[in-house]
Amino acid sequence: MHGTRSHPTDHLAKVDPAMRRLIEENGSFTLKPKVRRSPFESLARAVAYQQLHDKAAESILKRFKALCPGRRFPRPDELLAMNVRAIREGRILAAEDRGTS
Repeated sequence: MHGTRSHPTDHLAKVDPAMRRLIEENGSFTLKPKVRRSPFESLARAVAYQQLHDKAAESILKRFKALCPGRRFPRPDELLAMNVRAIREGRILAAEDRGTS
């Protein structure tokens, strides 16, 4: 084995034979991501860009960010505290979701 493994790496090696083989052959994952975004922001952006063209996704994300002025990006707890109607009026949610609450 190459170096010391982390708990997540040990877990993967234990539960997944294919991952165990890769870890044994290549060692533990050592890249450190440059964290510029919270996991929530990364997820929200991924969902928006997965479903829409770049310009449409960026337009929706701009309105989404405007829900919390003074912040770079809304936090999950802030969204949970918001009135769903206010979010819908900001035209954030998909059209097919507008009929439910």
